[in-house]
Amino acid sequence: VDTLQSKPDAESPGSDAYMTAFAIVLLREAGVAADDEQIQRGIAWLKSRQRQSGRWWVESLTFPGDNRKHFTTYIATAQALRALHLCGELEPAVASEE
Repeated sequence: VDTLQSKPDAESPGSDAYMTAFAIVLLREAGVAADDEQIQRGIAWLKSRQRQSGRWWVESLTFPGDNRKHFTTYIATAQALRALHLCGELEPAVASEE
């Protein structure tokens, strides 16, 4: 809690990839259409914040300042991909013929 309270935006934190994606997943699982305006705003936000590496970075509050521990980034990336999938925003993988 001290780590969170020490952040400059503690009183009014901005969005992050994990919670944005989580909200989209919950809305889709509740039956809200993928073309809903709020879901589309969330999808646009996620797409605009994906890093070149393909990940969605989220700072860990458990290990503040330790950039070697990316647990929050990994779960945020998984959740963002799930949200995009549930909204039909991912291209299907092409199976290779071997």
